[in-house]
Amino acid sequence: MKVFCLSILFVTCFISYSSAQTCLSGNCSSGFGKFQYANGDVYEGEFYDDKREGFGIYKWKTGEKYLGESIADVFTGFGRMEYSDGTIYVGQFKDGDFDGEGEKTYADGTKKTGIFGKGKFLGKISYYSKPVGTTGCLNGDCEAGYGMKYYSGNDRYFGYFKNGKRDGYGAYYWDDGTHWSGEFVQNLLTGYGTYFFITGEKYVGFFIDSKRNGWGINYDPTTGVKKIGFWENNNLSTPKSSLIKEGTTGCISGDCKNGYGKYVYNNGYYEGNFKNGFRNGQGSYFFDIGDYYIGNFRDNKFNGKGTYYYTNGERYAGEWKDQRLHGKGELVQFDGELKLGFWKEGTYQDKTTPPPGYETWVRNNYSETNTNTVANNSNKPPVENKPPVTTNNNNKPLPLLPITTSQQKQRIKTSPLLTTRLLQIIPTPPV
Repeated sequence: MKVFCLSILFVTCFISYSSAQTCLSGNCSSGFGKFQYANGDVYEGEFYDDKREGFGIYKWKTGEKYLGESIADVFTGFGRMEYSDGTIYVGQFKDGDFDGEGEKTYADGTKKTGIFGKGKFLGKISYYSKPVGTTGCLNGDCEAGYGMKYYSGNDRYFGYFKNGKRDGYGAYYWDDGTHWSGEFVQNLLTGYGTYFFITGEKYVGFFIDSKRNGWGINYDPTTGVKKIGFWENNNLSTPKSSLIKEGTTGCISGDCKNGYGKYVYNNGYYEGNFKNGFRNGQGSYFFDIGDYYIGNFRDNKFNGKGTYYYTNGERYAGEWKDQRLHGKGELVQFDGELKLGFWKEGTYQDKTTPPPGYETWVRNNYSETNTNTVANNSNKPPVENKPPVTTNNNNKPLPLLPITTSQQKQRIKTSPLLTTRLLQIIPTPPV
């Protein structure tokens, strides 16, 4: 009887709680919006499938504030937590707690920098069993390969090197908490990537010579504004909203039926080849959440070779089949670790075992020597990465949904009772 009464009480509270919530602006289902909870807390940021998913700002009515990544309503990824007493944590989160590399600064100025686990400080970082603070190349090949290097001043880099310089894809952690996961050319941020500022600001997009240049998305924590479009020398020069009439989608340049064209979607922007109104051949798809794919398409899907950049800083470069990781590839994970080997329809196999029928699939679906079907992974922005000229075209190829990362696949499962739209358990600020 007691269990039954508790269940009735929970359902009653749930109905009252959910009815008092409201979407203040934007798209609070699958998009960018501002949502107020029944207890007065407010979240402004990205949503997917009626959950906080992606980057956003969560403000408690008690004064605390979180700026960073969430997955399925839970703080997971890189973020900044500000407490009403002046304490600030900048670093990695997992399951709503400080977890991973981070720095906690107290109101009196004292700091704890190192590894956190389940909200607790575990100690200074020791890489690859080396003494804390050891500088130099600590693992791999820091001259002409993939390695990890620790610099004086406590900066760290995991990634590719060429002629002893950072060149290729990698993750760089500054001692103050700033973090970049993306492309380098001769030590400079050049190419696509994700930049996390210690202020909570985040930029996902192209850099050239360590400045925002090309297509990108910027989240400003001071205003709560998401800016998306083409950038030039750190300034937004051409907003996406100016490319086509507000609330509409369509072809804005070229031939979006049988040729090369540029097409604006509600959830992104595509430039590349079309055939019979479908994305076919090489192209680039920029998702409004920050994900980016450059590679081969067949009938609107990723097929063949391509590179996918995740908004959380991860990158997969390799082969695809019907929108899934399939075949040989490499995944640079959020923490800078490298996973090499074979995938089978989205699932990692191991380093040496290709999926069944792999050779036949490669032979029948794409050619290593056909440059029209192999992505250009040259660590440089596409040549056509410039504001397009507006034209009219009624052709409407289907939009894409972002690819789920290995981390995102571990979504929190809720009971059927909790599936009503935007229940979203209110988070408690980490201690």
